[in-house]
Amino acid sequence: MTTKLANILSAIFHPFLITLYSFILIFVSGTYITYLPNSIKLIILIVILFNTLLIPIISLFILKRLGLIKSFHMEKHRERIVPIIITSIPYFFTLYLMARLPVPQVLLKIIESGVLVLLVAALISYWWKISLHLMGIGGLSGFLLACTDHNYFSALPLIMIVFVVAGLLASARLKNGDHKPAQVYAGYLVGLTIVFVFFLV
Repeated sequence: MTTKLANILSAIFHPFLITLYSFILIFVSGTYITYLPNSIKLIILIVILFNTLLIPIISLFILKRLGLIKSFHMEKHRERIVPIIITSIPYFFTLYLMARLPVPQVLLKIIESGVLVLLVAALISYWWKISLHLMGIGGLSGFLLACTDHNYFSALPLIMIVFVVAGLLASARLKNGDHKPAQVYAGYLVGLTIVFVFFLV
C-alpha cells in the first residue's frame, strides 16, 4: 500500500465521518426507516453533519491554535483526551435535539453508542494510544451486525464490505506509522464490541 492510498483511506474513514455513514446507510436500507419524511431525514443529516463533523473539526483547529495539541495527529495518547471529550459534547446536543423529533429509537441508539465509544476512547487514552480510526470502523461493523441481529435490515453484504475496509484501514494506519499492530486490532475489537453489545441491551 502506498502512502498516498493510506492517507486517502484514513481521510475517507476518519472517525468523525462514521456516525454520518451510519445514518446514511440506515436511511437507504429499505426498511421502514427509509420511509421517514424526507424533511425529517434532511434535518437529522444536517444536525449530524454539523455536530459530529464540522464542530469537532473546528474544535481541533481551536485547540491547535491555543497550543493544547501539537498537531492534528495527536501522537501522544494523553494529548487525545481533551479533544475526544470536547468532541463528545455536540453528540450530547445531537441526542437532545433528536429526542424531540418523531424518530425511531434505533436512530437515538446510534448517537448514544457513539458517545459511549468516545468516552471509552478518552478513558483508554489516559494509559494507551488506541486507534481511533479502527474504533470508528469497528463501531460501524458492530452497528451493522446489530442491525442484522435485530432484523432492522439484512446488512450481511455491507458487513463483508466493512470487514474488508477495516483491514485496509488497519494497513493504512500501520503504513503511516501512526500505530502498532496491537493498537489497531484493539481499536477495532473495542469499537465493534461496545456498539454491538449496546444495541443488544
